Amino acid sequence: MPVPLHRRVIGCKWIFKTKLHSDGSIERYNARLVAQGFKQLPGVDYDQTFSPAIKPTTISLILSRAISENWPIRQLDIKNAFLNGHGSLILIFPIMFVVFASTSMASSKLLALGSKPSRSFFSTKTLSKARRILVFLSFVVGTVTTPISPRSDSAPPFGAPLTNPSEFRQLLGALQYLCITRPDITYVVNKASQFMYGPTSMHMTAAKRILCYLSSTKSHGLLLHASTSVNLRVNTDSDWAGCPISWRSTSGYCIFFGENLMSIVVLPRP
Repeated sequence: MPVPLHRRVIGCKWIFKTKLHSDGSIERYNARLVAQGFKQLPGVDYDQTFSPAIKPTTISLILSRAISENWPIRQLDIKNAFLNGHGSLILIFPIMFVVFASTSMASSKLLALGSKPSRSFFSTKTLSKARRILVFLSFVVGTVTTPISPRSDSAPPFGAPLTNPSEFRQLLGALQYLCITRPDITYVVNKASQFMYGPTSMHMTAAKRILCYLSSTKSHGLLLHASTSVNLRVNTDSDWAGCPISWRSTSGYCIFFGENLMSIVVLPRP
């Protein structure tokens, strides 16, 4: 069909993904038709954007208030969502034909073609990455009292490049979840994450030391207290040219809501 004047054609593609259980077995197959939204112009193709994501700081704040107010706590997760937007769009599909329709009409067409809508429902769910970390910790051998060697910042890191750097990256990606309730490893995880582009055997040794530290301190965690205080307090600190490679300084700050720690951030200074 002819494209209306002053309208932008948006491409799309099929994304196929295999969802796995925590043990590596196949859970289900997913097929998703994704529009190339990066071709849209703000103010022309859209005027508002929404990001249905939640930050760990928000979760900590809600938990802190729930404990202080004695609210019941339940773990919920929205597993799926379906297209329920309003407006119109012009898509050129991979099979090379153009469709001009509203989002509601697009939903009806997808249903007519046999697509099944994802029902939005609530259910308890545990992060698979966190499960892998907990399982891995049971096999870690060694005991250390600190997550980083005291001499690690005194000399540049050496070592042979890793043949499979994805293992190092996946490990640090999983450790990011533990930083929410284990702020004592935030600094070392941040330092190790600075070498994602080219990790070496020494970086992998440093990551394994973090696992040994976690295995030795399983009883440690972030304790939230019931408190009537609603005051915000921020503590900050910084070193001076602490990185032996770039000579950049590292700063950090932590935010308290009442007596409870809400957020801790460590980042290199420009």
